Amino acid sequence: MKIEKSINTLKIMLLCAATQLLFAASCKKSNTTKPCSSYTAYSFKANAEFLNEKEIYNINDTITLISILPKILIDYSTPNTQQIEYSNAINLGGTFGIVLLDSINHVFVPAVDSFSIIVNTGSITTVINPNQNISLLFQEKNLNYQLSVKIIAKKKGNYQIGLTDLGSTGIRGKDCTNAGFDTKIINANKHLHILTNAAIPGVSLDQYRVDHIYCFRVQ
Repeated sequence: MKIEKSINTLKIMLLCAATQLLFAASCKKSNTTKPCSSYTAYSFKANAEFLNEKEIYNINDTITLISILPKILIDYSTPNTQQIEYSNAINLGGTFGIVLLDSINHVFVPAVDSFSIIVNTGSITTVINPNQNISLLFQEKNLNYQLSVKIIAKKKGNYQIGLTDLGSTGIRGKDCTNAGFDTKIINANKHLHILTNAAIPGVSLDQYRVDHIYCFRVQ
């Protein structure tokens, strides 16, 4: 009887341990996603905007970059442009960079350190290239994803801010749900003549550049 009781006790202990392991594995799986290996599953569109838009700012003036993405998104990679419920996205974000437009030497000069960067909504993940690019993540809200970044001028000069197309690793708990976002800065006036006046060799206002940059002066 003692042996049988011991065996039963051992079975219960093993069952409990197995249940805990399965639960842990399930939890781990629900918090990860594996992107498609050879293609992007979804293709969405996104807008971004610079508030307090003007051509000339003063030292200590603030430019605010905002972007709000709904959770119901249209997938433009499908023929019928179907709607996708895109909640619980992992690593939804992009990269923005700031360069000084040197019109004397006609070059771009990395210039993130000419500004103070304060994230109101979202987060900074990494600085990809020192003084040049910053990686940002959106914050998920009940109905949408939001990003709000304050860019405070510290030094004089002519500048360009460039924003890359956004992307996401995928939906938490679902593999092959990674997404790319065709991203556009929607300000009506982006002061692009500041860039063209810098006369940087090989730089032209193609559509991608027009959609992804914002230029201004700090005096």
